[in-house]
Amino acid sequence: MHSYHLPLNLILRFIAFCHGIRNIRYSTIRSYLAAIRFYRLRAGFSDPFIDMYGYRIPQIEMILKGARRLDSLPIKQCKPITIDILNKLIRVLQCGIFNPYIDTLMQAALTTAFWGFFRSGELFPDKFCPRLHVTQADIQYDMNFIIIKLKSSKTDIERKGVDVRLFRNGSINCAVHALNCFTVLRNSNNYDSPFFLLPNGHAFTRRAFIFNLRHLLLQLGYEASAYSGHSLRVGAATSAAAAGVPDHLIQTLGRWSSLSYLRYIRVSDTVILKAHNKILQLS
Repeated sequence: MHSYHLPLNLILRFIAFCHGIRNIRYSTIRSYLAAIRFYRLRAGFSDPFIDMYGYRIPQIEMILKGARRLDSLPIKQCKPITIDILNKLIRVLQCGIFNPYIDTLMQAALTTAFWGFFRSGELFPDKFCPRLHVTQADIQYDMNFIIIKLKSSKTDIERKGVDVRLFRNGSINCAVHALNCFTVLRNSNNYDSPFFLLPNGHAFTRRAFIFNLRHLLLQLGYEASAYSGHSLRVGAATSAAAAGVPDHLIQTLGRWSSLSYLRYIRVSDTVILKAHNKILQLS
C-alpha cells in the first residue's frame, strides 16, 4: 500500500468549502469523505483520514464536529413574498422609487424570480460567469411567453440546463411584460453580457437586488430584514400551495429534485382554518 497522504490543509479547506460556501450539510460531507477514502484505498493508497500511528486525524474530526454543531442550530427562515406582496412591490415601482431604468429592472427581476421559482443567485450572481449564468443570449421571446435558459443550478449537478417558461398573464405582475419593457431599456448588444444589467454595463448582483428589495419593503411598512433573496422562491411555492396547485407540479415548477420543496411552503393560520373547514364539510 502506498503511504502518500493527502495534504491535511487540502482536506480541511475542502470541508470548509463544502459547508461554508456550498452550504452542504454535515451528513453529505461525511458521504463525500467516505467516497474519497474508498477510491484512495481501492487505488492502493493509505487511508487519508488516519495518521501514521493509526489514529484519526484530530483536526479533521474537529472541523467535522463544528459542521455538525452548526447544522443542529435552528435556521432563521426568511418570510415569503407571496403574490399579494409582489403586487404591492410592483405598484410602488410603477409610481417611481429609484429611477426609470432601475424601477423597470426591479419589476423584471421580481416578476421573473417569482414566476420562475428562481433562486436569486441563479438570476443575479455576485460573480457573473457567462458559461454558468443567464446572458442576453439565454432569453427567447415569443408573443405569449418567454423562455429563459438556465444553464446551471444547485440541483443540476451535470449542468445539463433547463428551459424555464414564463407566460403572459395580463396582470400587474406579468413577467413577460416586465421583461419586454426592460429589454427595450437594456443598453448592450453583447450576447454574452448579463441579461440583468445595470445602466453602467455592470452585472446586477444578488447583493444589489436584496438591497433594493429591502428598500421597497421598508417603503411598504414591512420588516425588511425578515426578507431575503430567497423570499420570492419561498413566496411562489407558498402562493402555489395556497392556490391548490398539486404538490408534484410545485416540485416541477421549482425544479426540486426531492421533497425539500415542502420546507419552502409557509402555512398560515388562515390556510389551516380553511383546511379544517373543508374537512368539516365532509362530515
